[in-house]
Amino acid sequence: MIVLAVGLYVTNAANRAQQEADREQRRLTAQGQITDRFTASIEQLGQPGAEKVDVRLGAIYALRRIMRDSAADRPAVVQILSAFVRVHSTGGVSAPTPARRDKAAGAAAVEDTLALPPVDIQAALAALGDSDSIGGRPDLTRVDLSRTDLRRMDLAGMDLTLANLEGANLSDADLTDADLAGANLTDVELIGTDVRGANLSGVDLQHVQMDRARLDHATLTGSSLVEASLRSAVLTDADLSSTDLTDADLTGADLTGADLFGVDLLGVDLTEANVERARLLSDWNIQCAVVNGQTRLPPGVTRPAADADRDDPECRARRAERAAVR
Repeated sequence: MIVLAVGLYVTNAANRAQQEADREQRRLTAQGQITDRFTASIEQLGQPGAEKVDVRLGAIYALRRIMRDSAADRPAVVQILSAFVRVHSTGGVSAPTPARRDKAAGAAAVEDTLALPPVDIQAALAALGDSDSIGGRPDLTRVDLSRTDLRRMDLAGMDLTLANLEGANLSDADLTDADLAGANLTDVELIGTDVRGANLSGVDLQHVQMDRARLDHATLTGSSLVEASLRSAVLTDADLSSTDLTDADLTGADLTGADLFGVDLLGVDLTEANVERARLLSDWNIQCAVVNGQTRLPPGVTRPAADADRDDPECRARRAERAAVR
């Protein structure tokens, strides 16, 4: 009986050792396969030219699968794909159109005609924001897209919190319902961008160009829009509470239903703007704003005097206080 028990023990131990060895071999084989796939994908991704776009797409989809299969390789894939986007994105620019009349500026202007974004760049962005790869909602928080041409790109619903977008051109891009809280948006361009429902809380948007942007239902609580340009922008039902709009240009903008709690419109250009149904707009808010006869104000709110932002003693005091704080 003792000999039988010892024999069973030795056999079980040998079986366990063999099973462990088999598992390790499978792990090494799988890792080797991922390494081979990774290497091949990098080589394919680097093939230039329009005729190689299918090869690059295949490489992007392979890297996307690697992100799903190997958590250890995920950071490297993110860096590679984000670098690919930074280097190769062109925004789909084609020849300029003839001069047209810009309603916001009231003068002739020339703009680029934008074709569809490059399919390989859009595929790389989709891979970077793949919820199955990262987990949860599409996530680009670790991605460096600084100084990247992202015109007309689809970034709807993506998590861009703390992302580096410094100097990026996001004009005409789709950022609906995206989360940009805490993102670096220094010197970005958001002309004609769809930012409806997006979260821009606490973001620094000083001097940013946002003409004709759609900001319906967007959240900009505590953001800085100092000297930003939002000519003809749509901000219906946007949350602008505690936002710094000093000297911003909102000529022709629509602020119907916008929340202006605690917002001092010091030097804000509201020429031809619609603030008739803006929430929490009072004489105090608008006292130092720039308006004209076409500016639509709520009933009972006093229209500021011409040049009040410069000549009114209260407005001068506000500017002096602001300068002292800064």
